[in-house]
Amino acid sequence: PMIEGEVVDPEGAPVSGASVHLGSHADGVRTDARGHFKLEVYGEAGVELRASFGGLSGTARATPGTPARIVLSPAARVIGRIVDRQGQVVVATVRVDGRGGEREFRSDAQGHFSGELPTGVWVFTSRLIDGMRAIKVRAPETRVELGRSASSCGLTVEAPGRRLAAG
Repeated sequence: PMIEGEVVDPEGAPVSGASVHLGSHADGVRTDARGHFKLEVYGEAGVELRASFGGLSGTARATPGTPARIVLSPAARVIGRIVDRQGQVVVATVRVDGRGGEREFRSDAQGHFSGELPTGVWVFTSRLIDGMRAIKVRAPETRVELGRSASSCGLTVEAPGRRLAAG
């Protein structure tokens, strides 16, 4: 089956040349001059689509036979680190959930992870640490540290390292 759809910018204008992928797969397609795309999928279940163009990115859930619309928004670079309660580095997978779907980042030997996310509120969790953090991701960059405190729920960050509120 095929999934067809369009990619538009924050104002709703078609985006020509945007990259569209199924979930975290590297293979994808580019949109045509009218912002349209077609992707072959396996199975009839819904899939997550990701699109990007320049400093914009977006996601949408789609099913074969129903036109998909991906709205791009400014992307922000997220730079993070995972540590345990004693402040020791943790190598783990960080799961990130939000309105734009879900992502995973893997920390390196120093506990650092990084990647791009659409701006908005995202919840960062890892199975190897206690708690979670809700982060307001803003362009161009947001920094987060996971796991240092026993209760790390509700931290909101507006700009790199600037703490707004803690829950």
